[in-house]
Amino acid sequence: MVRAPETGSGEQPQGRPMLDLLRRGVRSWVAKVLLGLLVASFAVWGIGDIGAGFSTRVATVGDRAVEADAFARRLRSEQQRFGLDPSMIRASGLDRFVLAGLVREAALAEAAAGLGVSAPDSAVARTVRSDPSFLVGGQFDATQYQNAVRRVYPSVGAFEETVRRSLASALISEAALLGATPPPGMAEAIARFSEERRVFDILTLTADAHAGETPEPDDAALAAHLEAHPERFTDPERRDVTWLHIDLAALARGVEVPEEEVRALYEEERDRLATPERRAVDQIVFDEAAAAEAALARIEAGETDFDGLLAERGLTRRDASLGVVTRRDLRGERADVAFRDPAPGVVGPAPAAGGFALLDVREITPGSEVPFETVRDDLAAELGAERARPEADRIAEAVEDLRAGGATIEEAAGEFDLAFGRIAGLAGDGSLPGGARADGLVASDAFLDEAFAAEPGAERRMAFAPDGGYFLVRVDAVTPPATPPLDAIRDRVAEDWRAEARRAALAEAAEGARARIAEGESVEAVAADLGVTPGQAGPIRRQDPEPRIGETARAALFAGEPGTVAVTATPARAVVAVLREVRPADDAGALAGSIRRALAASVAEDQAELLGRALEDAAGVRFNPSVLDSVISQVGG
Repeated sequence: MVRAPETGSGEQPQGRPMLDLLRRGVRSWVAKVLLGLLVASFAVWGIGDIGAGFSTRVATVGDRAVEADAFARRLRSEQQRFGLDPSMIRASGLDRFVLAGLVREAALAEAAAGLGVSAPDSAVARTVRSDPSFLVGGQFDATQYQNAVRRVYPSVGAFEETVRRSLASALISEAALLGATPPPGMAEAIARFSEERRVFDILTLTADAHAGETPEPDDAALAAHLEAHPERFTDPERRDVTWLHIDLAALARGVEVPEEEVRALYEEERDRLATPERRAVDQIVFDEAAAAEAALARIEAGETDFDGLLAERGLTRRDASLGVVTRRDLRGERADVAFRDPAPGVVGPAPAAGGFALLDVREITPGSEVPFETVRDDLAAELGAERARPEADRIAEAVEDLRAGGATIEEAAGEFDLAFGRIAGLAGDGSLPGGARADGLVASDAFLDEAFAAEPGAERRMAFAPDGGYFLVRVDAVTPPATPPLDAIRDRVAEDWRAEARRAALAEAAEGARARIAEGESVEAVAADLGVTPGQAGPIRRQDPEPRIGETARAALFAGEPGTVAVTATPARAVVAVLREVRPADDAGALAGSIRRALAASVAEDQAELLGRALEDAAGVRFNPSVLDSVISQVGG
């Protein structure tokens, strides 16, 4: 079992907190990869010899070691796959994600070994020969295989042993997932619940028509209102700030950039600068490729169309929409299929999550390139800023040296002819007395954070400016938050009092209408008394948008029986909604199938997670923090 951590260096047993941290990383990280089902992820390309030089283990699961080399290889591979900057490895949680996967794999391998489960040579050979990394022209290439493997593994035999263990682990996982099905009838019940539609009568009351005359408040009412709601009128803390700015853009304007270098940068960035082609795409996913091909054949034969297929499945265009996408958004074979034809139409099948998709390309917006002349000045400024950055760094260091010798911000700004200024009454949101707002550097989050973190008169360190330069602040004075006296803000308090009185009167009118209808009066009679024309909403499902009905009212209306009444109130309008009719789902069969598959996947994920946790706890997991930190630091640069 897992023991409590011991003091000292070296490998340390870690209790539940460490494992729980890793497991949270598995579930919450962007990829949401099901590590309990992780089999053979070879990922040998683009890794190089990262990890070479690590000869100790980062963790031990039972008697099985998780070697530092393996952790380094997987960490770099995943960092490249997700396109993360190496410096973001810790912040993103990628290190925990990768370590959790390796620990899970080791626990499965330990269980497989204990049960005597092993993969035969033929299974290893099939797995290796089918890996795309080792194919040349669609065929397995032995030379390619050996060269690729030896770049990251000590030998081909070591790699094949890794494959063998992964296949054995997969057998354990797959056995645990047998029978991973949701309870009978659960998918159908959810589908019926989701597809039920309801119809509502709507009465709309407005403040102008139904709030009545608003009386003028006397002094006592205003004083009471101010006392009850001081936060509405309190002036925020304000600060008087002196600052200097090492303006990178200003320095860049003094840098000459050869035209040929600007042109070269344009060619290098052409794809980034261009506007990609966009297509509006809807999709229907079928369990089998043959079913998708048969549906496409029906469309091509004129027997149905894409809307007909949607109707057969109880779906709408909203359910099927992928939105307006670029090739990059879809990726892989689905992107190739969606962007293959020059004209709109139904195409496919293409592999998709959960099966094979038919894609309806409804609209095509061509891409376009940006002419060089349009971006020439921006590119030149970008190059100029790159070349000016060392000068900005030099000035920042020189300013700090001056300040270390006792110079003030004013003196440092004068010495280097830097942008310099003072601003009075700056609030944390960038507002100024009288309603004006700061702009430029002073309005940036970086400046405001620095100005409101500083103690009055205290020296602060140089900070990074949003434009890539540096800035320095000194807080000269602080005015604490304060609520002005009533006489100074009488008009503001009176305006707020009247607005609240109107809201209360409107809410009272709406509540009166609700009570009358709930007690049995007809919608039409109440509407006539109020001078409004009844409207209607629906039929809508629980998840369909209806902006006139708020979330609280919607919940009550979808939980109640016909005749249920609920109110949604805003300062200017109140909506009284009455449930008129409940329409059961017409045909939820197709949706139930999709829900059943999603539930099965969820059950499988839960079972795999429970299995993995049990195996880890049974084997016992020990971590070596010092080696972990060393690997992460090397991979992260």
